[in-house]
Amino acid sequence: MCSSCDICNRDAENVEAISSGIAPVTYGICEECAEKGAENIGVVEFWLASFGGPENAPDFRAKLTSYFDGEYKEWQQISDRYNRNEKQILASLNEEFELQDDVSGKIE
Repeated sequence: MCSSCDICNRDAENVEAISSGIAPVTYGICEECAEKGAENIGVVEFWLASFGGPENAPDFRAKLTSYFDGEYKEWQQISDRYNRNEKQILASLNEEFELQDDVSGKIE
């Protein structure tokens, strides 16, 4: 029986449950994504938004790997994607959650 990986969305024979390294989330993850330590891009984007963007995220961000656009991506590509799409990401999150920052009380 095949299941879909929550990181790469590909069908896999063996999908294991594993906890995210950056958020209180459990993924169904394929062997390849687990070996690479990949995080779901949606979770990464939420995590980055919670810090106010890539430049404010903790230093271990440099070790992040994710999967999008059909391949595994490292930190610089993740950061570039976030910066290119920041307004859409924040708008999407604002629809689902009430995001607030410490200074103004509202993320715009």
